[in-house]
Amino acid sequence: MVPSLTSTDENYVLCHPDLHLGNIFVDEDFNITSIIDCSSASSSPLAELLTTLGLNGSLSPPQKSLITAFRSGFCSGTQNSEPEQWERADKMWYFLRLVRMLSTQDYTHFKSLYELVYRKESDDIPQLFYERSIQESGKAIFAKLCQESPDEEEEEEHDRGCNNQLSKSADFAMARKLTLMSEMNHNFVADRRLWLWILSKPWLSRERDAQSSIIRSAELSYI
Repeated sequence: MVPSLTSTDENYVLCHPDLHLGNIFVDEDFNITSIIDCSSASSSPLAELLTTLGLNGSLSPPQKSLITAFRSGFCSGTQNSEPEQWERADKMWYFLRLVRMLSTQDYTHFKSLYELVYRKESDDIPQLFYERSIQESGKAIFAKLCQESPDEEEEEEHDRGCNNQLSKSADFAMARKLTLMSEMNHNFVADRRLWLWILSKPWLSRERDAQSSIIRSAELSYI
């Protein structure tokens, strides 16, 4: 997938990774006067600049009308971009949300990216992930992820000292059940049914108030 996102263009542009209505200021004529929160701005490939902005903070793909308006406004101020540049930007939109972990719809975004790259639909993506995981390279990555760093061990000791053992036990129990489920069914995908199951468990009651808004947001994103 990654090679399909690259180009021979060696030029980079300055990109703001979190543009939304809260950090763009305009005057009465809707001219942009300033942009704030630029500390995370960086030089990026042109494909990232050409991705349609989600100004309302939505993690869902922009509507076609917004994409058309964005590209029309973009082209009116610069030279017209080539069709392959817009195609690369479409792929980059999904890729950025996956690698930056900005969404609860990882599977949906990956499936859309897969279809854009390979120009075909796929219903066996979970199986592809499983086949990759049983390869030696996949096992090596899994073993590395399982290793705890000293910082994580210190944090765990701190949690025990703060009487947070019940919360940890609930987390571990849920993680074990999800791992078992994925091992039994290689096509397992966490969808809204999973979040409903989590909400129904009494051993999560202590954390339910704090997490319910997050879980319900995730649940709605899968509907």
